[in-house]
Amino acid sequence: MSMDAGQLAESYRRDAERRLAGYQRLGAAIERLAVTARSPDGGVQVTVRAGGTVSDVALSEAALRQGAARLSRLVQATIQQAQGGLAARLARRARACLGDRFDVVDVVGVVHGTLPPAGQPQRGRARKGPAGAGAPPAAAGRPAAGRAG
Repeated sequence: MSMDAGQLAESYRRDAERRLAGYQRLGAAIERLAVTARSPDGGVQVTVRAGGTVSDVALSEAALRQGAARLSRLVQATIQQAQGGLAARLARRARACLGDRFDVVDVVGVVHGTLPPAGQPQRGRARKGPAGAGAPPAAAGRPAAGRAG
């Protein structure tokens, strides 16, 4: 069964509207997203927001008695734990809002600030659009990663 040009254009329009709504839902979710992690001993608690920004750090009295070098390592490890949790949660939210067509590599790159600057060549492959027609590469053109947990 083949589509005429009008049907194909309408199919692309509907698909674009669905994706735009998904991106809008994801954007709203990202604005509210925060993840809190605790060190194994519970002495350090860190909260990060989208972009990996640390928004809160809480230290117990016991943590303060550990010495500067150990406390520094503990804070850094807890920040990394929170950022990893944020990336995983963001990937799950992206999948929920956008379906299987989103690019988890780019979503996690947004969280960690690792996306290449605009205008740089992008690696990747084109994805199939509606009814199997060729579509432009998704997100920044990177190949889709496996399922996000």
